[in-house]
Amino acid sequence: MTRILNDSGRLKLILPEGILDVANASNGRFSHDPQAIFEDWDDFQEWAQSGSKSADATAPESARILSPVPRPRQIVGVGLNYHTHIHHSGLKTPTEPGVFAKFLTSLAGPHADILLPSETVFTEAEAAVVIKREAYFINEDQALDHVAGVTVAQDLYDRTAIVNIPKLDGSGGATYLNPSKSLATFTPLGPEVVSLEAAGDLGSLAIELDFNDTAIQRGNTSDLVFAIPELIARLSRRLRLLPGDVILTGSPARIEGTEGIALRPGDLIRASVAGLGTQLQVARPAETARLAS
Repeated sequence: MTRILNDSGRLKLILPEGILDVANASNGRFSHDPQAIFEDWDDFQEWAQSGSKSADATAPESARILSPVPRPRQIVGVGLNYHTHIHHSGLKTPTEPGVFAKFLTSLAGPHADILLPSETVFTEAEAAVVIKREAYFINEDQALDHVAGVTVAQDLYDRTAIVNIPKLDGSGGATYLNPSKSLATFTPLGPEVVSLEAAGDLGSLAIELDFNDTAIQRGNTSDLVFAIPELIARLSRRLRLLPGDVILTGSPARIEGTEGIALRPGDLIRASVAGLGTQLQVARPAETARLAS
């Protein structure tokens, strides 16, 4: 059972009593770079689980914990992948996953401030999977052989930043989600990447999202339209998935009555997936970051 985190840019193995610097403990066999480990995940996991290992430090303070996947080549979001979400949206159940891309610069750590460029920023909690080997035209029963582990994610979007281009007669035309889903801090990941055997049943992960201790989402991956193995297989027939890529697997519906609640400066956000960890963040005006830079 393997759990890793990104401690200020260094890969650390999580042990019961603390953390272990992977590059130092392996005498350089594995890089200190958290992104590099996904290219060599199977060998790393074998090393991590072999012999006795002792922590060389205590768990880091939250400010030091960065995204455990710092530079994925692709961040793939999946929309409307929960039956309850589809039902609440009044839509038909899809026959293929609807996907969108999120840009690398939207990544944030699990405890970084969320920057709000407007009053129309919303967020959703999700389980995300990290790829360990290229997946292209694979079958469902092969899918998990291509997965390193699972982590917690949020998918934020700013409704004001969605670009709508109407037809000449004013009727509906083209809609572009980006950059509304890829603004700075709009893809928090972590705190950990948890290997599959440590994560347990991917078809039964509880997902929660709270604002200021108010419940916003309560869901479970048992409600997925495309379960994680099927989702990966279907995506692989359209996309060439690469080691270190991240797939956000979709978001449960919000609790009735909370659908219109946008983030406000000062909000405390808690996003968690059972067994994978918890993100705790504070929402701040985007102007605060610009003034501080």
